[in-house]
Amino acid sequence: MSQTALANPGAVVIDKAATASQNLNVQVNITYVGKNNGWAMVPFERHMGLIFFQAVINGKPANVVLDNGFSHSVLSAEFARSIGVETEDLAMPFQTGTANAPVKLARGITLEIPHQLQSSTAMGVLDLAAMAGHLGRPVDAVLGGDLLGLMALGIFNQNHRLAFVPSGAINPKAGAHSRQFPLINRDEVAAELNGKPVRLQVDLGSNQAVTLSDKAWHRIFKDDSKALPSVTVRAEGAELPARYLPDNRLAFSGFQAEGVPVVTSGPLPGDREGLLGQAVLSKAEVVLDIPAKTMTFVRVEPATPPAAP
Repeated sequence: MSQTALANPGAVVIDKAATASQNLNVQVNITYVGKNNGWAMVPFERHMGLIFFQAVINGKPANVVLDNGFSHSVLSAEFARSIGVETEDLAMPFQTGTANAPVKLARGITLEIPHQLQSSTAMGVLDLAAMAGHLGRPVDAVLGGDLLGLMALGIFNQNHRLAFVPSGAINPKAGAHSRQFPLINRDEVAAELNGKPVRLQVDLGSNQAVTLSDKAWHRIFKDDSKALPSVTVRAEGAELPARYLPDNRLAFSGFQAEGVPVVTSGPLPGDREGLLGQAVLSKAEVVLDIPAKTMTFVRVEPATPPAAP
């Protein structure tokens, strides 16, 4: 049973322009479905650690991945062609969780998450074939940070359900074992790794526990001679040699975890120091409320055993 309570979202319309840092003249309109108008949780499934759910884009069903590490929501080039949208070139790249990627822009996109919300906006268009090939299933779109940054997202891992609601609409129930963490720099937590400070972006599109930039890696691990070889695959398809060290101590705002693996595969976009991925986030119910600058973990309680016959 979920340990969180949802306030009635009502029928809310939000009109917000993209932030100046995104350098796009894009208007976002979001209409939320009220609880009295058929609101219901959205089922999701995990594949290779990532969250997939079903949406409808310009009237066509779409397989969507959650990834706020993408600075903007994107359509796959193949899906964009299938719905016949026109695209325009952009002079600036979009950020994925681990790199910058050249994209085109498609305007007049309607995204419907059934029983939750409908939005009209512009979305990037990016070749996601390599990403889909690596994941072994179609990826029609990525719901990115531009939209997730306007709402509260509830990830109920025990029942595999999602809630996309206005900021502040999800709160732990009285008596639930929960802990709220402040977010800095939009969607980062001020963490410590083996006692050393590091900023970690909460990255829904990473299936790792912790990923560090090479600069942060060398600062935290002065001696990495015991690092093991690995390979990472970026959303744009690049396969990069990586290294990882198991058995690290992670802490932020009272949360602590031992035995945490840490990986690096080179620099991250901008001044990003690291990523906090799904290998950690999947262990609890998570409420990510970027507008409120908070993330909440709610401990998943074991199911009550049936009474003896």
